Amino acid sequence: MSGFVCPNCKNESQIFKASTGGGRALAEEMGIPFLGAVPLDPRIRMACDYGESYFDSFPDSPACKAFQGVVRNLAQQLGLDTKSILPE
Repeated sequence: MSGFVCPNCKNESQIFKASTGGGRALAEEMGIPFLGAVPLDPRIRMACDYGESYFDSFPDSPACKAFQGVVRNLAQQLGLDTKSILPE
Protein backbone atom coordinates (compact mmCIF):
# COMPACT_ATOMS: atom_id res chain seq x y z
CA MET A 1 0.00 0.00 0.00
CA SER A 2 1.21 3.46 -0.80
CA GLY A 3 -0.28 6.78 0.22
CA PHE A 4 -3.68 7.39 1.77
CA VAL A 5 -6.95 8.34 0.08
CA CYS A 6 -9.15 10.61 2.19
CA PRO A 7 -12.69 9.16 2.25
CA ASN A 8 -14.15 12.69 2.36
CA CYS A 9 -12.25 14.69 -0.24
CA LYS A 10 -10.87 11.70 -2.24
CA ASN A 11 -7.39 13.25 -2.43
CA GLU A 12 -4.32 11.07 -2.02
CA SER A 13 -1.59 11.97 0.50
CA GLN A 14 1.78 10.34 1.07
CA ILE A 15 1.73 9.50 4.78
CA PHE A 16 4.81 7.26 4.80
CA LYS A 17 7.25 9.60 3.05
CA ALA A 18 10.30 8.07 4.74
CA SER A 19 9.55 4.67 3.25
CA THR A 20 7.85 5.66 0.00
CA GLY A 21 9.25 3.60 -2.85
CA GLY A 22 10.31 0.66 -0.68
CA GLY A 23 8.30 -1.86 -2.68
CA ARG A 24 9.78 -0.68 -5.96
CA ALA A 25 13.31 -0.75 -4.48
CA LEU A 26 12.79 -4.27 -3.10
CA ALA A 27 11.50 -5.53 -6.45
CA GLU A 28 14.51 -4.01 -8.18
CA GLU A 29 16.88 -5.52 -5.62
CA MET A 30 15.27 -8.96 -6.03
CA GLY A 31 15.26 -8.68 -9.83
CA ILE A 32 11.49 -9.04 -10.12
CA PRO A 33 8.98 -6.76 -11.82
CA PHE A 34 7.31 -4.07 -9.74
CA LEU A 35 3.59 -4.42 -10.48
CA GLY A 36 2.41 -1.17 -8.90
CA ALA A 37 1.50 0.75 -5.77
CA VAL A 38 -2.00 0.92 -4.31
CA PRO A 39 -2.94 3.76 -1.94
CA LEU A 40 -4.58 3.04 1.39
CA ASP A 41 -8.31 3.70 1.13
CA PRO A 42 -10.60 2.88 4.06
CA ARG A 43 -13.39 2.22 1.56
CA ILE A 44 -11.55 -0.95 0.43
CA ARG A 45 -12.05 -2.42 3.90
CA MET A 46 -15.65 -1.23 4.03
CA ALA A 47 -16.45 -2.82 0.68
CA CYS A 48 -14.85 -6.09 1.80
CA ASP A 49 -16.68 -6.02 5.14
CA TYR A 50 -20.02 -5.63 3.36
CA GLY A 51 -19.23 -8.10 0.57
CA GLU A 52 -19.42 -5.37 -2.06
CA SER A 53 -17.26 -4.85 -5.11
CA TYR A 54 -14.84 -1.99 -4.50
CA PHE A 55 -14.41 -1.72 -8.28
CA ASP A 56 -18.15 -1.27 -8.84
CA SER A 57 -18.67 1.08 -5.89
CA PHE A 58 -15.66 3.38 -6.45
CA PRO A 59 -14.54 2.97 -10.09
CA ASP A 60 -12.91 6.40 -10.32
CA SER A 61 -10.99 6.21 -7.04
CA PRO A 62 -7.18 6.39 -7.08
CA ALA A 63 -6.98 2.94 -5.44
CA CYS A 64 -9.28 1.36 -8.04
CA LYS A 65 -7.18 2.80 -10.85
CA ALA A 66 -4.04 1.55 -9.11
CA PHE A 67 -5.49 -1.96 -8.69
CA GLN A 68 -6.36 -1.98 -12.39
CA GLY A 69 -2.79 -0.99 -13.19
CA VAL A 70 -1.46 -3.88 -11.08
CA VAL A 71 -3.80 -6.31 -12.87
CA ARG A 72 -2.69 -5.00 -16.27
CA ASN A 73 0.99 -5.25 -15.29
CA LEU A 74 0.52 -8.80 -14.01
CA ALA A 75 -1.33 -9.83 -17.18
CA GLN A 76 1.47 -8.32 -19.26
CA GLN A 77 4.09 -10.23 -17.25
CA LEU A 78 2.13 -13.45 -17.88
CA GLY A 79 1.94 -12.71 -21.61
CA LEU A 80 -1.84 -12.32 -21.56
CA ASP A 81 -3.89 -9.88 -23.59
CA THR A 82 -4.49 -7.10 -21.08
CA LYS A 83 -7.63 -5.91 -22.89
CA SER A 84 -9.28 -9.30 -22.53
CA ILE A 85 -8.35 -9.49 -18.84
CA LEU A 86 -9.50 -5.99 -17.89
CA PRO A 87 -11.41 -4.16 -20.63
CA GLU A 88 -11.20 -0.36 -20.69
